[in-house]
Amino acid sequence: MNRKSLLPAVTLAALVAASCWFGMYRGSFAAKQARFQNVADQIEKGTLPANRFGIVTLAPRWAALTADGNVYVTNGPGNQKVELFCTWRGKGSDLWGYLHSTSPLTVPSTLRISIPFPSNTSPAVVSDVQIRSLAAPGWYWVSGRNDG
Repeated sequence: MNRKSLLPAVTLAALVAASCWFGMYRGSFAAKQARFQNVADQIEKGTLPANRFGIVTLAPRWAALTADGNVYVTNGPGNQKVELFCTWRGKGSDLWGYLHSTSPLTVPSTLRISIPFPSNTSPAVVSDVQIRSLAAPGWYWVSGRNDG
């Protein structure tokens, strides 16, 4: 095989792999949406309170919804409450996850919010969270990066 004939095959394989990964990631939200919503509802009602840093530590039955067993509650645009469910956390404030908001957000956009990174007991730092797509009404697929 020469390079010209190999390029379409490699491109197709990369697209298929990306589609599968994206489909699995997005599909995982649909399968757990009721559990995510249950937690968000309880946070909004105050039955799952946040500590002084905006961290809600989830009970064992819900802890698997997030990478670290926590939900981060802060104010978004217009001082509305938003809840960040990190499904993956990397170094610093590298993250993937879902953001719940009772008010519509613009997709795609960047939301500057305060979240307690890098540790769960330190005061909040400002981080830019990229709103990637709408996962369901009121739920957004997000990512963040702020190592600097």
